[in-house]
Amino acid sequence: MTIYIAAWHYRARVIVQRTWGWSPVEELVLLHLDEAPGTMESVKARLGLNAQVVGATLSRLMRFGLVELRTSPVPLLSTSALGRQFIRSGQPLPERTVDREIPVNLVYERVGRSVFRRRDVDLIPERDVGPIDYAVRFTRDEPDETDETMALRVGRFMAGTLRPGEWLRGVRAVNSVLRRGYLRIELNNARNGCFPRVRATNSSAPYVRPLRPASRLYSPPSHRRLCFRSRRNSTPTGSL
Repeated sequence: MTIYIAAWHYRARVIVQRTWGWSPVEELVLLHLDEAPGTMESVKARLGLNAQVVGATLSRLMRFGLVELRTSPVPLLSTSALGRQFIRSGQPLPERTVDREIPVNLVYERVGRSVFRRRDVDLIPERDVGPIDYAVRFTRDEPDETDETMALRVGRFMAGTLRPGEWLRGVRAVNSVLRRGYLRIELNNARNGCFPRVRATNSSAPYVRPLRPASRLYSPPSHRRLCFRSRRNSTPTGSL
C-alpha cells in the first residue's frame, strides 16, 4: 500500500564561514622578516624550509597585509605596519576567515518533523496526488513554510555536516525555490524498516525511525475472502 505525506521541497544556497588561526611556521616567517627583511631565498636558507612552504606562507601573509614588498633601494620582503603593530604590542594575529557557498536541496515533512536530502526520498508534485489516494494532506490550519522557517531547519540539518572551524552564516534566499510536494512511501516497507533506500550508502536506518509514525496512521484494508453465488441456488460457485 502506498501513502503520501505532505512535504516541502526547498532549494537554496547557504553561506559557510571558516575561521582558523595562524600556524607556527607562518608566525616564524613573520618574525624572521621583522628582524631581517630579505628575499624568499634568504628565508628558505635561514629557516631551512621547503621552497613551496615558504612561497605559500609568504602568499598568505601578504594577502592579509602582514608582509609587504619594499622596492627601494632594493626589492625586499618585510613586515608591514600592521604586522609590526601586532608584533610590538604582543597581540595575537587576527584570525583568518573564508566564506564559501554550498547548494542545498532538502525536503521537510511535517509528520515526523524530519529533513531529508532530496536525492534520498521519492518526492512527487502536489498535482500528482489524487483525491482518493491515502495521503496526509496539507491543512489550512498549518501556516506555509517560508525562507525564514526553512533557514532554521537548514541550520539544524547542516550542523553535523560542517568541517572543523566552520559555522553557518546564513541562507541566501535570493533565487531560492520553495514548493509543495508529497513523499511517496510504501507503507509495508516503512513498517519493516526498508524505507527509504539511500542510494549513496544503501542503508535506510537513519530515515526509518522518523517515518514510522506515519505508518501507524493508516492500516491497509483487510483481505476478505469473496464468494460468488449463483442466482438459482445459494451454492458457492467460486471464490477469490
